[in-house]
Amino acid sequence: MAHAYSVQAVDRLLRDLTRTNALFGGKVVVLGVDFRQTLPVVRRATRGGIVGACLKSSTLWPHFQVLQLVQNMRAGAEEQAFAAWLLELGNGQLPQSEDGLIQLPMGCLEQGNLINAVFERALRGEEPLNDCAILSPKNADSLVVNEAILALLPGATKTYTSVNSVICDSEEEQNNYPLEFLHSLTPTGMPPHSLNLKIRAVVMLLRNLDTRQGLCNGTRLCVQSMQDHVVEAEVLLGKYAGRRVLIPKIALTPSDTDLPFMLRRRQLPLRTSFAMTINKAQGQTFERVGVYLAEPVFTHGQLYVAFSRVRSLDQIKVKLQAGATRTANVVYSEVL
Repeated sequence: MAHAYSVQAVDRLLRDLTRTNALFGGKVVVLGVDFRQTLPVVRRATRGGIVGACLKSSTLWPHFQVLQLVQNMRAGAEEQAFAAWLLELGNGQLPQSEDGLIQLPMGCLEQGNLINAVFERALRGEEPLNDCAILSPKNADSLVVNEAILALLPGATKTYTSVNSVICDSEEEQNNYPLEFLHSLTPTGMPPHSLNLKIRAVVMLLRNLDTRQGLCNGTRLCVQSMQDHVVEAEVLLGKYAGRRVLIPKIALTPSDTDLPFMLRRRQLPLRTSFAMTINKAQGQTFERVGVYLAEPVFTHGQLYVAFSRVRSLDQIKVKLQAGATRTANVVYSEVL
């Protein structure tokens, strides 16, 4: 999912540090890649532009030695049929209809409430909340699902509101953007203006706060206590799992936006993480996953990534929005 330019930047940096013109400064560099997964995100790019941003299109790619993995380490030994089906899905080898649609196994299609199917036991406290997740193609859908799950979690809700401002060339231009408009914006990678939290809520860190302590962009945390301007949370995964950390409010600006100005938001760098986008879930493993397809998957490898987050087919449920059954890359006759 990394852009080819980022790998080339590492190559140039290592050459500068080692003062040599050898590839990557003469250092051994190991990359983990699966080109069945989602490709780099390039805004408004054509198919050729996206492929051109892929590592395989880089001038560095011919210098890599490719070692093939032959076993799915996430799927269990008794789930080899599921592992083989995943490869067919990722390779585009599943039978397709004339419209280019594929048939999903009927056992994974959820006709009832997707939240109950995925989180019922976790909400009762019978299993950790961070072992479950609902994935969707777009951020807007994940925000809606997050608020719905948070409402089901017992306890009082505390709302943290942000302080927003605009960075423009002139003060007169700042007056063109009222605060109500700024509050309504939630650019990619930014927390919402009104952030609702509860004790035991699973959240995701949106910025690198302290990489040495494991507080990186994408780290999942569990809220333990809430003060007016700081949240105490517990790291859920990785080397520092179980460590209690304090998350303060900080000033944030979006890294990529179509806005004609720079938004500056002072808020907790957190977002509820019961649900997340398929792209954000890449590389993670869950005990139970729901896939909410309010709209069709829209880029290479998204459906493959979603199904690859679990160890077996019975751990995943797919919910299709009513009216989307013919456009969600699956064939399903019933309207949910």
